[in-house]
Amino acid sequence: MISPALRWSKSITSYNPIPNGCVFYAPLWNPSLSGPVFQSIDSFGHICTVTGALYKGSKLGRWFDGGGAADDLINCGSLASIDNIFDGGGTIAAWVNPASEGEAGGRVLSKSKWYIHLGNEAAGKTKIYFTINWTAGATFKQWSTTDTELTLNVPTRILITYNSDAAANNAIIYVNGSVVVAPGSADPAGARSDDSAFGLIVGNAVGGTNTTDGYIMEVTGWNRILTATEAAYDYAQGRYL
Repeated sequence: MISPALRWSKSITSYNPIPNGCVFYAPLWNPSLSGPVFQSIDSFGHICTVTGALYKGSKLGRWFDGGGAADDLINCGSLASIDNIFDGGGTIAAWVNPASEGEAGGRVLSKSKWYIHLGNEAAGKTKIYFTINWTAGATFKQWSTTDTELTLNVPTRILITYNSDAAANNAIIYVNGSVVVAPGSADPAGARSDDSAFGLIVGNAVGGTNTTDGYIMEVTGWNRILTATEAAYDYAQGRYL
């Protein structure tokens, strides 16, 4: 049985802090999305199927057991609204509270041909990585934060904007509403790889081998670049401040 989408008295336009271009919105903290199958509350109603990833209440969201044997994930499928979201410029964001870098570099979000993961854990912090596959030459381009920007066991907003129309374009990584230094690898050749055949996976890779270790509380996607002002506003409206 599908958990009902949120039935707010407000519309998505008035509820979501930045509704313009919002193509995916899943507040995993909300009990209306606590079931084994639920719909996102954006206008597209993505069907999300849960494997493991226990609901832990309105203050915590979903728990992914990347520190254990479980292959927890949420598969939110593939619809045109989120396929190749970075074409012409797109943005993806998540509220997270990890206990460690996770299983083999826990993936916060993945659509097979692009993913966000954590790594290089040291002294209670991790780096943030964003990787996107390309079709020729270097098979991917990757950005990683210069510093270990994410503090473990603390709610953190990760937001990444990127335009995949040109290999020389750089992603911008925001942590808690502020830009962080994140150099990219060498520019690839060809074009970005098509991700339309792959579902959006929350908290893991599709094969279940890169499980997040900790909580993911909210996931949001836009089909446009958010400005620095909007990224700061998005963070300031966060439930976990």
